[in-house]
Amino acid sequence: MVGIPFDAVCAIALAILAAGCDSVLGLKMFGPGPDAPSNDLGCATRGALLCADFEQGNTFYANGVLSDVPMPVGNVTASVEEPGADGGHALYVDSAGATYRLETLSTTAATRITATFDVELARFDANTPATSLVVLYFEQTQVAQCYVAVVYKPTPPRLTLVENCTSQEAPDLVTPLPSHTLFVPVTFTMDLVTKSGSAQLGANSATVPIDPGGATMTFPGVIFGFVDPLGSSAARVGFDNLLVVTAP
Repeated sequence: MVGIPFDAVCAIALAILAAGCDSVLGLKMFGPGPDAPSNDLGCATRGALLCADFEQGNTFYANGVLSDVPMPVGNVTASVEEPGADGGHALYVDSAGATYRLETLSTTAATRITATFDVELARFDANTPATSLVVLYFEQTQVAQCYVAVVYKPTPPRLTLVENCTSQEAPDLVTPLPSHTLFVPVTFTMDLVTKSGSAQLGANSATVPIDPGGATMTFPGVIFGFVDPLGSSAARVGFDNLLVVTAP
């Protein structure tokens, strides 16, 4: 029989004891391990209009400043949960009728705003009404409430690109809706110079013309969530890897 050195025995015993304490007390000796794998956007150093990968909890960056995710009000919850688009975390908004808005407005004038993000269309009731999920807009345009929105519409359930500057609507961006178990990447842009709004969702794309009334540079903003009330219905959507940038 081969003898085991006393030091090795002690090391093994300490390891077993530590593992037992960790299991019994529900503690992690060195803190939580990293999620596998997640997409770290490096939001702290980007200086973007809005940036959030939700790997640091219920926070996001707006105009380069760390901010808390807004508290929900009414029949709606907003929580950072697993899984995210890349195996980490995402912001899930679960509404039983109320609105929820994660939003910010640029402090610098621009001509273009672009949002890239992943979205999971987790659950929509058969009677869920049309509601905007993501809105890009410019303040101080000659046309009041000039915006472009990615809108959920029922019957059949689909996503559509809608603009409110001249009230035009593009052909459906995607129908039927992607599987509720999948995050899909989206690139969404509003441009005052080309006078257009466009969205790319996976392999699908749509474009709408806009007429901001002569404005060529002003202050852009963005809203994520359930922008419009859902009435008596319920719905759930997930957002991850939010990155919103502007161009002069």
